[in-house]
Amino acid sequence: MSSSSFSGSNAVGGAGDYAGDGGVGGAGGAGGNGGESVITGVAGGAGGNGADGGNGGTGGKAGNGGNATGGAVWTKPGGFSGPTDTFSGNTVTAGTGATPGGTAGGAGTGGRGGFYGGSGSGMNGLPGSNGAAGKNGNAGKNGVASDPNTN
Repeated sequence: MSSSSFSGSNAVGGAGDYAGDGGVGGAGGAGGNGGESVITGVAGGAGGNGADGGNGGTGGKAGNGGNATGGAVWTKPGGFSGPTDTFSGNTVTAGTGATPGGTAGGAGTGGRGGFYGGSGSGMNGLPGSNGAAGKNGNAGKNGVASDPNTN
């Protein structure tokens, strides 16, 4: 085999894509109203408590960059007899990970409490708690560039 030369070759990994945002948590339902008494002098029912709001969704993870493998890799049974093998002007560039990750979803609001059901005054239900906000998604990781240049 005579000499081999490789030059001006490029290997480039693709960039990661962006992530979606987390969804907003759903609002809690309102508490039910208390029942009215049909008997004079007996208090009506207290209002029901409102439901808690839903938690926000976690943002999506951004895409990873692609790996890139460049250079020349070749084999020949019994080895090579050429006096020189050269590599020049070769570049290998890994893809970049997308950043940032998706944004966190907002918290859902708690539902209102139900109203007292009788005449006069009585207990209304308590409002529900707001949900927790979601978490931001993670950024993507960069790809790996390798240039083995082996024979």
